[in-house]
Amino acid sequence: MCGIVTICHYHKDIRNYYDKLIEMNQLIKNRGPDECVEWISKHCMMAHRRLSIIDLNSGQQPMSYMYHDKEYHITYNGEIYNMIDIKNQLISEGYRFYTMSDTEVILVAYIAYKEKCLNLFEGIFAFVIDDGEKLFVARDQLGVKPLFYYVDNDETLIVASEVKSILCFIGKAIVDKRGIKELLGLGPSLTPGHTLYKNI
Repeated sequence: MCGIVTICHYHKDIRNYYDKLIEMNQLIKNRGPDECVEWISKHCMMAHRRLSIIDLNSGQQPMSYMYHDKEYHITYNGEIYNMIDIKNQLISEGYRFYTMSDTEVILVAYIAYKEKCLNLFEGIFAFVIDDGEKLFVARDQLGVKPLFYYVDNDETLIVASEVKSILCFIGKAIVDKRGIKELLGLGPSLTPGHTLYKNI
């Protein structure tokens, strides 16, 4: 289990949210006791809580990868069961790898195939990739690895492994009536795309 937090807005400088990013990441420290790292740019910030399992020495996140003078960044939680097959396929196509981590496999697969990379992954995952111009956010189909998002009034996008990190950014919790109805009607479950909180 790992934890991820991302704040992004490509049309304004969001570096003043740095302290908030640290606070949001601190709230999910239970998800990753081994490492806590942040990556900051003018328009995108990522923080990661790591539970080290694969490639203990060079699998740190957020991870960066340079390809054709363009830098990509990822923060990821999960496990890709067929990562060796995907990695070998990418190597045969000329891509290079610098770690043994499935994080790098996901990132390079995205560089090679864009959104179609999701068709390759067998496993449980939640990740955010920044290419400097757009954000790609995805999770496994069943949501085994949790991922929540929120867009505020000025279109800043917040992504996190747990709702409490998003509530920290918002500064308040607004309960959604539909969420309450679903909680009471479905037990602990909610329909896909909804939470107990409005707009999350």
